[in-house]
Amino acid sequence: MRMPLSIDDVTGMYRSVHGPDHEVANWSSYDSMVNRIRVLFNVVDMTLVTRWLDVGCGPGTAFKLARKYHIVKYGIDVFPTVFTECGAHMVVADCEALPFRDSTFDLVSSIGVLQTTWLHYDIVVSELVRMSSGLIFLTALDYNWGVANSTTMYLNNWHTPDEVVESVRRAGANIADVGWFDPHGRCGSLPYSFYILVEVGGKYDETY
Repeated sequence: MRMPLSIDDVTGMYRSVHGPDHEVANWSSYDSMVNRIRVLFNVVDMTLVTRWLDVGCGPGTAFKLARKYHIVKYGIDVFPTVFTECGAHMVVADCEALPFRDSTFDLVSSIGVLQTTWLHYDIVVSELVRMSSGLIFLTALDYNWGVANSTTMYLNNWHTPDEVVESVRRAGANIADVGWFDPHGRCGSLPYSFYILVEVGGKYDETY
């Protein structure tokens, strides 16, 4: 049976990357997060974004990497102690009940969050769609790849692309793009993560 991660699991995953003072404690894990964010910058023209919400923002790594863009930035996380100065408005909130009005942001991102909310990911996806007036970028770990490669760590919380695509469609949004990548940057040799680019109210519905 696939079971959700506990709050202790999520805390442990965060602490594996960041020390108590939010300094990088595990460069391999930190680099994998940076590479996920680079995928976002590759598939979204950030110069066209005016208001950006990052759900599960942690210390604001994505915002720090996007300092050159003139964007109003908001970050959501359940752990207020992780917030750092990153040029964004940081808000403590649950990703299943985001505290903003509908269609507030033209970009909503969720990078590596879905595997922490397995049983409730439909609710999370619906909230991402509700927040966006334009694009949503999200990443997840590919359950199919994990099964094929006998991965065991937290595998029950990974998703198949089909699961997430169907969740997006149930929420009334459209698929603009789906792709796979290796978050450790090894030339795509281990593409166990996938991203989905969603357009809210758009004409796209990509068949991948």
